[in-house]
Formats: sequence, structure tokens, C-alpha cells
Amino acid sequence: MICTHQNAALSDGWVDDCVVECPLHMSRFDLRTGAVDAPPAELPVRVHLAEVVGGEVWVTLSEQAPNLPPGVR
Repeated sequence: MICTHQNAALSDGWVDDCVVECPLHMSRFDLRTGAVDAPPAELPVRVHLAEVVGGEVWVTLSEQAPNLPPGVR
């Protein structure tokens, strides 16, 4: 997942409860909804549905296009 503010990998950030914090400028995103929880990001990140079924994790990929940071294609 890439921060929508600038091109930073959110996998390098920090997770607390259901929020991930960008390591670059500390934007925060709700992992359940993708909504911005703290600026400077203004656009949400794309999220995918994940659920545990019979002890296995099932992921349904979102069909939405990701909100990419400026200059990233």
C-alpha cells in the first residue's frame, strides 16, 4: 500500500489498532475503511475485504482504482 500524500510504502510505517501511519510525513489511515485519520494526506487508500473462513484467510480484492500520490502512475 502506498501513501496517497507522497510515494512512501505504508508497509514501512507503524500499525496501532486499526490505523497505519506513514513513515514519511505521519499521515494515518484507517485499515478498515481506508479513510484518512491524520493529514497531510487528503485522499483515502484502497482497502480489500479480508475475512477468516474455516481457519483460512480469504481476501477479496477491491475493484476500485488506487488513489496514487502526485507524480506516480
